[in-house]
Amino acid sequence: MPHKIQTFRSLLHLVALDETDHKMRAMADLLVSALRDWGNCQDIASCIAGFKAYFGDPLTVENTRSYTGRDMEDWSWRGEAGMYLSEMIQRSIDAYQIADFDTIVDRLLTYYEQKFFLTSTGKPLSDTGFASFRVYSENLTSADVAQWLGADYEDIQIPLTTNRRGGLLVRQVVEKLLPFKDRLVALKQAMPEVHYTLTVVVWSTLTHFDLDSESMRLLGEIGARLDSEIFFLPPSPYHPPRNKK
Repeated sequence: MPHKIQTFRSLLHLVALDETDHKMRAMADLLVSALRDWGNCQDIASCIAGFKAYFGDPLTVENTRSYTGRDMEDWSWRGEAGMYLSEMIQRSIDAYQIADFDTIVDRLLTYYEQKFFLTSTGKPLSDTGFASFRVYSENLTSADVAQWLGADYEDIQIPLTTNRRGGLLVRQVVEKLLPFKDRLVALKQAMPEVHYTLTVVVWSTLTHFDLDSESMRLLGEIGARLDSEIFFLPPSPYHPPRNKK
């Protein structure tokens, strides 16, 4: 069955949002580390096929721990990925008595899909995401922030929110920035090396989001960079797309 979580980046964001301390989170951390070390890894299914081609199929605690191939130049990064996979499989055996790699990954992805993409009643969500606005410079101190932006300023965090598309998340951030607009402009003029970054990450049935004119204008006036990432969610069978007449 196809998963809603299909890419390394999507899984990376969701695992980072998981603040609980549990066995599944620990195993997910190991999978994320293995995918990261594999290099240029985007599609999870393709990377798993690469793991099997390199270490052997099926993947086991033993063959992922010990490299048996011929390309020793790749040992450092492929070998480290294998060590993470080996530990993940061993943890699954210890905690759940499951050694089959595909079953382990399926359980992990299903867990995070249920955690983030289903309502409390088990219905699928069509849109969910989070956003943040950060003021950054290597030379910027907390005293500088207090002087230019005021003691009441804090970097903005919009936590993971359901039924919020990208444009609405941006709008939420913009509304919080409006009282600080002149101060942000003044700080940027005084310290040109300061960076303003608005980060938006969404999982949506849409492949894009639209910004309203006021949001675009404010971001342009303060010189903020928009860093957005959209992960496509296939339409739910509970909500099939309407036929266009």
